Amino acid sequence: MSDETQSTVVINLADFQKLKEEKQKQLEQGPESLEFLADTQDNSQAIYLFDFDQKLAIHMPYYQNLLDEAHIIDDLKKLNELIKTGECQLLGFCYDQNAKSTNKLLSQINKKYPQLKTFIIAKGLNHQKAKAHQKTPSGAKGYFSDALENSQIIEMIREV
Repeated sequence: MSDETQSTVVINLADFQKLKEEKQKQLEQGPESLEFLADTQDNSQAIYLFDFDQKLAIHMPYYQNLLDEAHIIDDLKKLNELIKTGECQLLGFCYDQNAKSTNKLLSQINKKYPQLKTFIIAKGLNHQKAKAHQKTPSGAKGYFSDALENSQIIEMIREV
């Protein structure tokens, strides 16, 4: 190779040592950055819907894209396993499907697993009804009515 094509690299050893010390300090302070990441919300969490009578699609035809995306659970034993293992963190119910059973199940879940994010979808639900129900032992953390745009429901549910 000729002298014209060769490159020369000059390193300032003092700057290099300073950079190395800064990187070492960042590595030692790593847990602080991990703590920050632990507090961020995971918007990709799976949505689960409990189906009391295996007719959820009949009760919720207005939310087909939610039905396509959500994991439908129709067995209480399976639902219990998913909640206990922490796999299910976002659970919804169609209130129009079976209101009494929804209330009973939500009341039990709220007592045993208060950290679980729950939501209710109901036809014609208004703000006053949702607010009143939320204050009961069977209250959910989020409420949605069939008046919502089909395309918005999944993102809104993940924000519960």
